[in-house]
Amino acid sequence: METENGFRGEYGFLSNFAPFDKPFLYDGIRYPTNEHFYQAMKFKDRELRFSVSQHPSKGLKKFISTKSELIRDDWEEIKVDVMRHGLNYKFSANNPQLRKKLADTDKTDLVEYNWWNDKFWGVSLKDNKGRNTLGKLLMEIRGKINEE
Repeated sequence: METENGFRGEYGFLSNFAPFDKPFLYDGIRYPTNEHFYQAMKFKDRELRFSVSQHPSKGLKKFISTKSELIRDDWEEIKVDVMRHGLNYKFSANNPQLRKKLADTDKTDLVEYNWWNDKFWGVSLKDNKGRNTLGKLLMEIRGKINEE
């Protein structure tokens, strides 16, 4: 069994835009979603990170694209670790409802299918190709939860 429609519907809680049960406090800034945290970490400037944390989810990626010249030089090297860090918080004891929902996916193959052709974090529905890095991280975290 797998998430045939990606992280929508009953699996919508797996989306990076799904709100935390309890906002993530990192370096004195509260992030409402893992997407806000992840996008903010692209920058070293604390004021810009705060602006990202406050931005509505709708239009967040477009807002980030207007700041692309400010993205930290080491972003490609650290982005997976940043995503893992945010996901570890999202599915920690600080967010018990989300943690239980992830654990309850049991052996479901978590695939982040998408229409926007993201082949790094997910699998494109246009050609069914992609690394599914986000899905693999989620299954890694689920495995650790279910071993406890």
